[in-house]
Amino acid sequence: MENFRMVSAQASKKFQLLVAWLLALRFIEGLVMAFYPYPGPHFWRQTDTLSVGIRYAQRWQEGLTGWDFWLPAMLNSGETSAIMPMEFPFYNFLLGLGYLVSWENGPLYASLIAFGWSLLLWGAILWVWRNHDIWGIPAWRVWLLLPLLGQSGLYFTKLMPDFTAMAFLLLACGVVWDDEKEHPWIAGGLATLGLLIKPPVCILLALLFLKKTKWAFLRQALWIIVSLGISILYYTKGLDFIRLYTTRGEIFAVALHSPWEQWASLQTQGKEVWKWLSDGVFFPGGSLSFILCLVFTRSFPAWGWKLGLLLLLQCLAIMSLDGAHSLAHRYYYIGMSPLICLAVYTLCTTAFQVEKFPRLQQGALILFATLWVGASIDRCVNDLGPISWLKEAKLSQGPPFAQCQVLRARHPEIPWQQGVVFRSHAPGSPFLGVCFGEREHGKKGKWGFFRKEATIPSDCHEIDGTEKIRLVACD
Repeated sequence: MENFRMVSAQASKKFQLLVAWLLALRFIEGLVMAFYPYPGPHFWRQTDTLSVGIRYAQRWQEGLTGWDFWLPAMLNSGETSAIMPMEFPFYNFLLGLGYLVSWENGPLYASLIAFGWSLLLWGAILWVWRNHDIWGIPAWRVWLLLPLLGQSGLYFTKLMPDFTAMAFLLLACGVVWDDEKEHPWIAGGLATLGLLIKPPVCILLALLFLKKTKWAFLRQALWIIVSLGISILYYTKGLDFIRLYTTRGEIFAVALHSPWEQWASLQTQGKEVWKWLSDGVFFPGGSLSFILCLVFTRSFPAWGWKLGLLLLLQCLAIMSLDGAHSLAHRYYYIGMSPLICLAVYTLCTTAFQVEKFPRLQQGALILFATLWVGASIDRCVNDLGPISWLKEAKLSQGPPFAQCQVLRARHPEIPWQQGVVFRSHAPGSPFLGVCFGEREHGKKGKWGFFRKEATIPSDCHEIDGTEKIRLVACD
């Protein structure tokens, strides 16, 4: 690893320019999309996440106290509270603040908060790691890649808690990285919060193996064990407590399963495993070209073996926790992102520093960079495309936010923002509930909102409508 000591200080200006260009593109995309929520993937997950935050904002305004306020609940509650066992709702509570700023423009402010929060966490990571190095490479340079690579880059601007959970674990590793200035209990607090939000990010702790000897690693065992213990306590006893208040079926996957069952579920998923390997780690074709870069070096680097082994262990851990489900929901692998960033940075900077390196490696490196840039542009086109096409939502089933605002403004006689449960057809995610910022899926009551294609109750009649929504009044 010693050959990296001087590499990072003289890192290629070409590589730095590429990173700066991609970061600028990423931030422009994120800022624009904050005004136009919510692009895929996992549109439904973002809607569900925000709906829990809206319920907190509603209960805050209603002045509720006690458990009825703190326990997470959904918007499509009907006449019940819809309190729901789920991940620790720190991030949801944060998003709910957007609706307290402006109820009519709640989706916009929630998205701005989400984007600003991700930038704040990313900046905190760069600051905490500013004086640390990994194999002689300034760590903050490596973490510049977090908004660009792996699942971290994909979910950096989404209204989902995964980047937040990963960031807290990475901050925890940063505050104990220096053997002479360790702060284990600060690390324990950060790690606990991250694990409560998203337990699978525990695989990120593999990063410590790059710095710590086995004895130094054992010294960290206490805060790691305490953090894991608190997380396990929440996902067992804590969720059992929330279930005492639950009045409808659960919709969040929070149950623990046997690792053997998870591995069994993978036996028929060969095609999906291949898709994950070819696409889910970096971007389409990125994994293959990265492997070619390593293979075509004159001697396979020692750091490649070490990082490869740790990444493999991370993959196996997630597959043991979530099996075939993890192949479709790749955000479970977001804890791999820091090691992926380290691998890419190390390969690119060392390759650029060598005056003559094999043509095959040079070609593979050019291929990797081309695919990286192409994938970044493709993501921007997909996310920003609906704006250029003047559509109101990326997906036809998405909330038409502008139309909801128009209908709210045209009908001040409807008791908006007063705790009314509106009639609607919302068996799954509360799309229109998020759009209006109101509770929905009621079976009785005077007011309701429905999609144009939905069947309205027989005792209701349409009073107004737009291209996608119908407002109804009921007897």
